[in-house]
Amino acid sequence: MVMISADAGGVAADLHRIDPCLKVRFAENARPPFWAVYHESPDGRDTYLVLTAKAYQNHSGVWEGLDQRIVKRIEEIDPRGRSGYDFAKEVEHASATRREKASKRFAEQTGEYGELAAYVVRRELGERYKGRAFVPKDVT
Repeated sequence: MVMISADAGGVAADLHRIDPCLKVRFAENARPPFWAVYHESPDGRDTYLVLTAKAYQNHSGVWEGLDQRIVKRIEEIDPRGRSGYDFAKEVEHASATRREKASKRFAEQTGEYGELAAYVVRRELGERYKGRAFVPKDVT
């Protein structure tokens, strides 16, 4: 990976203005090539990936993709420049939200039929009904 300290669009300078610990690297040999923005602690011991952007060559062979959209995204991620963005935490939150929505949607779709089935079982079995049910893992 190649460290980018200056570019034609001024993206590296804008990122440095937002947070001096933000750095840009270019992975030309990756498949596909990409730009990586990462945060490096002032002592250089800790680094973590903030975001990546696809790199592509234009008709004259110049690599593109490092543009102001990246700066705008960083500003969205960390609007006050506090360097408090935690990508892993955001992904975890998004996953939990998605699971919660899926579970709620499943309950809404099957709840009425489940209640009906429980009623029929209680009616048919009467006193023999113990209130237990087997639910296969692929259903939940």
